[in-house]
Amino acid sequence: PMSQHTIVVTGCTQGLGYHAVTSLARDLGSGALKSNNFDLVILSCRNVKAAKDTAAAIAKSSKCDPSKLVVLDTPCDLSNLDSVRSYYSALNAFLGPRKIISLVNNAGIGGNPNYTKTPQGYEQIWATNHLGHFLLTLLCIPNMAEGSRVVNVSSEVHDPLAKTGLPDADEHWPQSTDEYDSRLARGEPIPGESAFKSGARRYSRSKLCNVLFTYELARRLSAAVPATLP
Repeated sequence: PMSQHTIVVTGCTQGLGYHAVTSLARDLGSGALKSNNFDLVILSCRNVKAAKDTAAAIAKSSKCDPSKLVVLDTPCDLSNLDSVRSYYSALNAFLGPRKIISLVNNAGIGGNPNYTKTPQGYEQIWATNHLGHFLLTLLCIPNMAEGSRVVNVSSEVHDPLAKTGLPDADEHWPQSTDEYDSRLARGEPIPGESAFKSGARRYSRSKLCNVLFTYELARRLSAAVPATLP
């Protein structure tokens, strides 16, 4: 019989998440999966209606049983840690004895030039792209199957050498712990910095945190080094 293994994907209504779920649905629709693979995909999104519409459309186009693409009635707003905790409670209740074979942390927002804080007081881009996924992952670890994977979607902009947002050593680089907390940890605007560059910096640091979290999670869980793309 098919193992009760589940894949959870965040941010599925467009972009990489949409195409990831579409590919998984095609695998489910083909009936070619082996018993040790997954039999359910959960779409985790902040807009439940949009996610349900997306799941229905993907199921139809991929000839996948609609019941295999699940959207919970609880939204997952990664910028709000209270929402993440509420979502996990609903997810945990839904899973029961089921295990997650892959958690795909894909959702994210771009470099909004407006400096905005979350309900918990964190900078919004960083909270959405990193902190929310950080918390969701830690909460889901007890639900993960042996040999399962956590996939964190990052970007080349995490590298200062790409010159896409992170400051060069001679440009706005923190000169003290207070400046570090303000500019990198909290993402606060830098005097004289354009709104566009401020947004790019905050987005880049969120992607850097994705990479650092991936390596540290792998080290703590299994001492394994995650695979990297060329």
